Amino acid sequence: MSSYVGIVTIAYGLLIAIALSVEDLRYALLPAACFSVILFLAGLLVFRRWKFAFALPWPALRSEEVQYPITIDGTSLSRQNYDQKLIIQLQVRSFAELAATVALASVSCYFLIFRSGLYFPIVSSFGIWGIEFICAVGWLVLTANLLWFTERRFLHTSFASIGSISHRNTGFFQERITFQFWDYERARRGGYGPSQKRRHDNAVLVFFKRHDPDQNAPHTAFRFHRFSFHVIPERNRNQTL
Repeated sequence: MSSYVGIVTIAYGLLIAIALSVEDLRYALLPAACFSVILFLAGLLVFRRWKFAFALPWPALRSEEVQYPITIDGTSLSRQNYDQKLIIQLQVRSFAELAATVALASVSCYFLIFRSGLYFPIVSSFGIWGIEFICAVGWLVLTANLLWFTERRFLHTSFASIGSISHRNTGFFQERITFQFWDYERARRGGYGPSQKRRHDNAVLVFFKRHDPDQNAPHTAFRFHRFSFHVIPERNRNQTL
């Protein structure tokens, strides 16, 4: 998902360069604002679920295995001597923040298109700090809605698995984790992503593409979606109700 942010950032930088060359910031701000609104609406359409739950198998602990707790997001999930299900609940978060960016983009589109006579953003009208601030706000609005869309689309087209954290890398700005998981064909795969800095966590929920499991992301990489975990007993299919 981060690759899309890089591509869009480069494109936005080129638009800013064009806008500065012609001394008219509308050449950068108008496409960014319109594209932000489109991405927000596309995210709503591509994955319409707002809050839902799904289950993954949680097999019984075999007699020769050693019990150790699996901890995700501070939640300890123990295996028992009987089959269980891992219930994962997903819901949207930080929507007010996202809605604020969409409102700002929509207002900007209105003024830039229909009120150009009243608001004409000539570069010479702003100081250097003003130009940088306006461009930075435009980039934040654009990338927020891009992340929203890519997350929604990824959730709609991916499978889920539990991955074990194998390494932590404390970076200068953000801690990152390396993890491994079993894909849809029961082959071992790996990946990396941001950490939520929960030192006791030893596992993550991994979303991956069925036909290309190397395209994967841990649940800690999702900015606008929250996950919660708990286990329940597996219902006996032969049980008569």
